[in-house]
Amino acid sequence: MYKKIRSFIMKQWLLMWIAVVGVLLTAMSVSAEYGLTTNVMNRVVRSVSAQGMMFSSNYLVENGSQTYIAKYVSEVNPFDIDVYLWNYSMDNISKWYPESIEYKITVELVDSKGNALNLEESDGRSVKILDSNGTEMVTLNKTTLMYTSNVQTLNYSESKSDENRFIIRYPSDWDLNDTDFCVRVTASPYRNGNNNKYKDLKDISAILGLKESLSTGSKGWRAYINEESTKQITDCDAYNVVVTGSGKATIRLTWDTRYLDFNEYFYNGSKSIYTFGTGEVSFSTSGNQATITINADTGSSLTSHRNRYDIQLYKTGTSEPVSWNQLKQWLTIDVSTES
Repeated sequence: MYKKIRSFIMKQWLLMWIAVVGVLLTAMSVSAEYGLTTNVMNRVVRSVSAQGMMFSSNYLVENGSQTYIAKYVSEVNPFDIDVYLWNYSMDNISKWYPESIEYKITVELVDSKGNALNLEESDGRSVKILDSNGTEMVTLNKTTLMYTSNVQTLNYSESKSDENRFIIRYPSDWDLNDTDFCVRVTASPYRNGNNNKYKDLKDISAILGLKESLSTGSKGWRAYINEESTKQITDCDAYNVVVTGSGKATIRLTWDTRYLDFNEYFYNGSKSIYTFGTGEVSFSTSGNQATITINADTGSSLTSHRNRYDIQLYKTGTSEPVSWNQLKQWLTIDVSTES
């Protein structure tokens, strides 16, 4: 038998060689196709991830359980911290989550470092949590150090995004030097035991407290392009302009509409997804120039004591900026004190 097999191989060596090479090439082809598919999938995943998580807030962030954020206030009451929750990412506010988001809010008394407070019997300090209608949800004090809400919902609609708001209210006689009496807030997607639900959403949280605004002027207000310090301009398809601070100021963003445009969902009154106070944000045009004016005032209830504005800036495609300096020739930012 061995001699017959050996004789067959010797006579048919060319056919055998072609068969073996064919099998190897097929294996290489399958391997190459799988590798290409994997790379394409990775690129898609990175592209989607770059849009940011579509569950966001004006204060709460991912992995924020130890992140302290102070709300700067003046002696003008009330001492409220308005916390907003949205069903979109701040990186792309024109696209929202494709279904309703159910979640729960957990609030607990902590110090500014996130340590749980252990209040003595004689400690009368307290802070209230109110819903968007001003109805009290809970009073946090020496006997109630933590509270978890019922299920809340950010409702899905094809035509618009959704937002919810709740309020952390300190009493009117609060000592603004008492900066270590804080509330840790955590918003958690509610999966009701279904681990496959909201797999792309995570908890967002922060430690929120009060600090006194020492100036009624524009001290502390600044506006900047978020990506400038971390990225090359050629790596950016769009930009996030951040305006943040405390006190009172007028911030003007003026840009050349031939090359740039801001997200109109921020400044267009009929389309805006924000709830701004009267005169808080305005928009005007003149020729190729457009201007957003923000009348910021963290001490005013008319602005909901807002201390941060996030605005998306897009390129029109007419011309690409080759440097950050060139971009700043098309965009000017002016922050002025309001006396």
